[in-house]
Parts: sequence; C-alpha cells; structure tokens
Amino acid sequence: MRRATKTTGPVVFVNRARMDVKTVTTSGENTLLSALKEALRDVDEALFCVAGVNRQGLHLIDDELEDLAEAARLLVSSRSVSAEAALALADQWGVRTGVASGSLHAKMFLTRRGDTGTAIIGSGNLTGKLVTNAEVAVVLHGKMRSAAIRDAWRLGQMYWNDREIVEWER
Repeated sequence: MRRATKTTGPVVFVNRARMDVKTVTTSGENTLLSALKEALRDVDEALFCVAGVNRQGLHLIDDELEDLAEAARLLVSSRSVSAEAALALADQWGVRTGVASGSLHAKMFLTRRGDTGTAIIGSGNLTGKLVTNAEVAVVLHGKMRSAAIRDAWRLGQMYWNDREIVEWER
C-alpha cells in the first residue's frame, strides 16, 4: 500500500492523486466557516453528518443551502427542540433531512462537484457555536478517487443509508 509520497506545504500526494490539506479554526484568517462556505460554492451535492444543529448554525450558510436545496442532505443525531426547529427550516429550503436513532457523534461536512470533493472533518457541529467556540477541523480537497475523500464520502453515505435512519417529519 502506497502512503503519502510527497508533501509540499498544504498539498499532499496520495497514490499519485493531489489533495490539498489544511487545518482551520474558528478564529484568524482561515476560519472553519469560510472553509465551509468555500466548500459549498458551486457544488453538485453536499452531505452533512453532525451530532447537533440549530437555526443559528443553518443561518450561517443559509444562502448556500437554499441554492443547493434537494442536492443537500443533513443528518443529525439530536431531536432536541433546537434541532427540530433547524430541521423544519432546512426542510422549508428543500434540504433532505434525516435523524439517526443511534449515537452518531460525527462532525463531517462533505461536498462534491463533478469528480472533485471536499471533506471537512472536525469538532464543530452545525450550530451558532461554529463561530464562537474554539473549534478545529481538517479540510481535504481533491479528486473523489483520492483515498481520504472517497472514504469520508463512503462513511457519510453509510451513515445516511443506515437502516436506523429516520426521515424527519413535521
């Protein structure tokens, strides 16, 4: 099995596939929110698997989610009052929503445009605290065939397709 063979700053080559890698936080120039907004620009689809969501978190990326509508999927593990309100809002925008009945604790934001994908994996849920807490994430960007992005998407799809997933109903 081939491992990373060359590293040049934020660019890594895995199995000869170029992948941009960077770390983002909630402060400074390269923020988690700006990375998420960038990842959502002009994409074909998005899949978010998060433990928590609230309306404040959705409003941070409301324009992007409204543009994506049914091409966006949001999977959460919480059915709290704030999560229910956020799911109702996402549903109004046409975002497909699901609630995991198990103990999903992931924080993955996945996007795809053609054969290029982005995986943002870190500590932040899709709540207003995405900009106020001290959160951190790794952003992977490259071809869908690159192992890390492909595997992140497979994991996200597995969570979404899991038989214990229940579609949210108003």
